[in-house]
Amino acid sequence: MKTPTLITALLLSAAPLLTACQTVSPGAIIAMADFDPLTVDPANLGFRVTVPDGVGLRSGDMMLRLSDETADGPILGTFPLTIGRKRLDSGQARYTGRLSSEHADAMRSVQARIQRSRKESGASGTGSFGIELVAACTASGKLPSPMPVTASIKASDGDFIPAIRSSDLPKDLSDASRDALQSRIRVCAN
Repeated sequence: MKTPTLITALLLSAAPLLTACQTVSPGAIIAMADFDPLTVDPANLGFRVTVPDGVGLRSGDMMLRLSDETADGPILGTFPLTIGRKRLDSGQARYTGRLSSEHADAMRSVQARIQRSRKESGASGTGSFGIELVAACTASGKLPSPMPVTASIKASDGDFIPAIRSSDLPKDLSDASRDALQSRIRVCAN
């Protein structure tokens, strides 16, 4: 992808995309085995990201991405998440994300396009599904390091399932991705 991929939760096949320093528990892989991004109701999706307390997120700083390489070319949907925040006692902040009803409808349209393309071509396609951190704020306007990050997903009213854990996200990124994200880090307002 052309923008910095920071937290990629799942491929359409439910296999995680990871860099060397990110981990996914075997239990999370098993729990997500029945998850199908092409049939899940986008209105029921929930995301949770935990970052150091000094990292601030607002609506639009996390995006949901759904894409597929089809016989007719790529299909890509990018949807901003509405963000809520809860501070944890451990010096961390937990942000939850959901799609607005407008963006849930837009995701349904992308799901339908991918399903239609796969049905017409008879091919299964290669796709990805995940959340991406595209901006944030810090007191200094710079990415902290280390910056431990965890991401979880849920597809209904059930529990969040841990998807990704990184001990230092900026270190895990390519230079280009880290530079692109750094260019979108703003100073937090008091």
